[in-house]
Amino acid sequence: MNKIKRGVSLLLCSLLFGSAVTLGNVADVQAGKQIKTETKQTINNTKTKKKVSDDQTSGKTGRNEENKAGEGAQTDIAESKVTFFVLPVYTQGTTAISIDRDIGIGQIMDVGFTDRNFAVAVYDSLFEAGWMGTPGQSVKEVLGSFTGMIKADGYARKVTYIASAQMATFIPSFEIKDISKEFNTQEEANKYLESLVDEPGAVQYANKKVEKKTEQLDTQKPENELIKSIEGIEWLRKAGMIDLENNAISDLSPLSINYLESLGSAEGLTDIDEGKKWFGEQLRNTHLNISLNPVRKYPVIAGGRLIIKQTLDQAFKLGADPVILIKPEDNSDENIKNINLSIPYIERGGLRIEILKDQDATMIQSTNIDGAYLDYDKLTDEIFPVRNVSSSGYVRCGLGTDNVLWYYGTAENAETDMSTIGSSSMKFLINHMIRIYVKVKPEPAETKLTLTKTVAGTDEGRFRPVKDAKFKLYKAVRDEEGNFVKGELYQPDEYITDEEGKINFSTEIPNGDYCFAETEAPEGFELNSDPVFFSVGGGEMEITGGEQTVTPTEGESTSAGENSTYIDRYSPDVNIKVTPGTGMVLDQIIVTYFDRKTQKNTGKTFTNETGEAAKNAAEFINKGKGDEKEAGVIDGTVTVQPIYRLKANLTVGNDREKTDFVFKKVSAEDQTVMEGVRFKLTCNHKHDKKCKGLISPESCTHAHNDKTGFVDEQGCTWSAEEVSKADGIVKFSELVSGEYILSEEATLDGFILPEGTWTVTVDAHKDEVKVEKTEKDDSTVPQFEKKDGILQVENEPTVPFSFIKVDEKTGNELAGAEFTLYQGDENDADKWSIVGGPVVSSEEGIVDFGRLKQGEYFLKETKAPKGYLKPTGYWKVTIAVTDDASKKVTFEARGDVPAISGNHIEGFKVSNRETSLLPKMGGNGTKIFVFSGFMIICCSLVLYFRFKRKGA
Repeated sequence: MNKIKRGVSLLLCSLLFGSAVTLGNVADVQAGKQIKTETKQTINNTKTKKKVSDDQTSGKTGRNEENKAGEGAQTDIAESKVTFFVLPVYTQGTTAISIDRDIGIGQIMDVGFTDRNFAVAVYDSLFEAGWMGTPGQSVKEVLGSFTGMIKADGYARKVTYIASAQMATFIPSFEIKDISKEFNTQEEANKYLESLVDEPGAVQYANKKVEKKTEQLDTQKPENELIKSIEGIEWLRKAGMIDLENNAISDLSPLSINYLESLGSAEGLTDIDEGKKWFGEQLRNTHLNISLNPVRKYPVIAGGRLIIKQTLDQAFKLGADPVILIKPEDNSDENIKNINLSIPYIERGGLRIEILKDQDATMIQSTNIDGAYLDYDKLTDEIFPVRNVSSSGYVRCGLGTDNVLWYYGTAENAETDMSTIGSSSMKFLINHMIRIYVKVKPEPAETKLTLTKTVAGTDEGRFRPVKDAKFKLYKAVRDEEGNFVKGELYQPDEYITDEEGKINFSTEIPNGDYCFAETEAPEGFELNSDPVFFSVGGGEMEITGGEQTVTPTEGESTSAGENSTYIDRYSPDVNIKVTPGTGMVLDQIIVTYFDRKTQKNTGKTFTNETGEAAKNAAEFINKGKGDEKEAGVIDGTVTVQPIYRLKANLTVGNDREKTDFVFKKVSAEDQTVMEGVRFKLTCNHKHDKKCKGLISPESCTHAHNDKTGFVDEQGCTWSAEEVSKADGIVKFSELVSGEYILSEEATLDGFILPEGTWTVTVDAHKDEVKVEKTEKDDSTVPQFEKKDGILQVENEPTVPFSFIKVDEKTGNELAGAEFTLYQGDENDADKWSIVGGPVVSSEEGIVDFGRLKQGEYFLKETKAPKGYLKPTGYWKVTIAVTDDASKKVTFEARGDVPAISGNHIEGFKVSNRETSLLPKMGGNGTKIFVFSGFMIICCSLVLYFRFKRKGA
């Protein structure tokens, strides 16, 4: 029972699927018509054939039997850029024109279609329309009876094939769905349909078909696919539309009414009315679209029942050879800015068509060359003069003429088939390409290296540049032992190190071995006579792309030359490849070009820090040459210069010039040498703008900063100490040039230690040392003098001078007495100068003036202790350097001063007298005497006034 139920269910499903298939067939009939939506109005044939019948029942020669409902219909529909056709299925041997494509195309060419591309378009149109004829028909009969559309325009198309079917599934439940898949070829689509095999009780397929999907593109077909000749068009007599737009057709002679009339006579045709009714049918014209074709040859009158379409915005497009020019390398443009474009020879009935000089008729319709204009004064039938041409580009020339294209046509809504003459205006469009090439060429490479001059002997890691060292470049050669030695001078240029101690060398130099030799050391440095050797490996640069060879319009083929190329806005991109030589790296690439805006040579540098200098330089050139939309900045010769750099930087050291400061220490008394006197030499450099120490102490360029730890915020802190040897020699070794301060730190007993200092100026370059007193008037500092070829400085011997201040009566030491020591003219005390003191006596009464040089002094007590008299005179003190102790210090009293007792060995004593030893003034007696006197005066006055009243 279950099996019976299942069988019944399958039967019902099959019946339902059959009904669906029937509906699908109806839909397929509708799909079999060309469903096409266009943006322009055109006449189209909608007949399609899926099966070829052996018998012609339509009564229309060449028409197949199916789809009779649409017979003879001519429909105006909108055409889109995407169309679908259900491809007919033919049986081999049942058509007049072979279904083998190549054979069928050959049959069409045999009847007079000399252009294979035209024959291909005719074949494909017939095939898609199902109009391949039946056995026994001639090819001419099939062609002549076709009333549909011949799609032969020159637009590129993308063609794919869609295989589709209806699929019914029975398990787990009955379902019908459409399936489809798109393929690039019809063979692939057919193979896919063959793979759809029924599975009884499970899957069943119906309505298998292949649709051709055609997408029209905006671009023109390749030139080898364009139609150039319409010979054979005369056999498409009844075609509704022949679309030949945007091809390469130059001759319309096959449409000449005279030619068609003679052809009709030869063929024995009687229905052509002298050619006036060659095309179309009664009350119907054949529409011919030849817009955008480079037609140069027109008949005086075209055959009849023909409407030639050539609208105002789709003029006859005439081909023209490009104008090719090469801009001179000096970038002059006298022969480029003004260009006369050729107007092709256009004839009608054997006569050249005249071009209108009217600005509304003839003009530059469009151009991408900035500033270009038409010179109407120079316009002729042969020359289209364009001025101010600034770059490559196109010039779309619109040419107007009074000539028209005459043809015969019929009124399609008339009662009688009358063929009357009509016309189509003639307007021409010439697309002229102007190519102005400029050269891209290599510039001789330069080699870049850095020679760094530093101070030798600095602390490790401390960089001290040497400025103003001078070098020259020499060739380097090898000696017998294979070592490099300095050769001949390579070039006379002198190279000088900068503030960073560097010579940044960059010049054109051939590969080879070289050396830098120092010719002059800067002040303060010794000349380094050792050459600095290096080798140059250079590199190779390859420029490709662009166009290596260009043939100017008026000239011969011109090669850009080795490793060079030509470019313009339309040329292929340029590529640059750089391969550095051994020991070299690419440092940068300099592109120099003639700038369109400034009209000057301009350079642009591409560094190679990221390794992309060559790529970036090429991209700049490619952008600079421009493109179809915009002219670039490059308007003249381009040079590409690689700059290579030596991998290793060259470094050479210089020793600073140094000298010794040597002098002898002697006694001023007898010139005997003095051993053991200690001196200190201190650098006197203070930071200034020149040394850069004001920026930071570490930046100071002074020589002592070669080593760390010898500068502070103020300046140099370097110092050294030396002690006189047994021969009295003091030596400060290896001093750099500069200013120093010399001080005597310790001397021998019996000698004066100078209080001041000497300024020492060292010129190591001249090996000179100059010594002067820092304070010229400082008498404590002896002068340096040169004796027997050596500097000498004396120390004067001294005598200690001190004494004790005592009480004259008791002999006790007195503290607080102040003494001052003077020198000068004894007769002019006002001009005395203080040379010692004031010195105040200590608690022990000691007054010590230290050691005094030999000479005369004047000693004054300038302040006495409290309760003591200050002497009003002074002592003349004579200091003598002698072995006689009694004569070392002698005194002579001047004025009211106490005598000085003692001697140099036992010591001197100076006494002071107390004030109580003199008569006392200002006691109590004085007070009584004054009071008594006052009282006597008062009494006298009282008695005086009393006696006066009595007498009165």
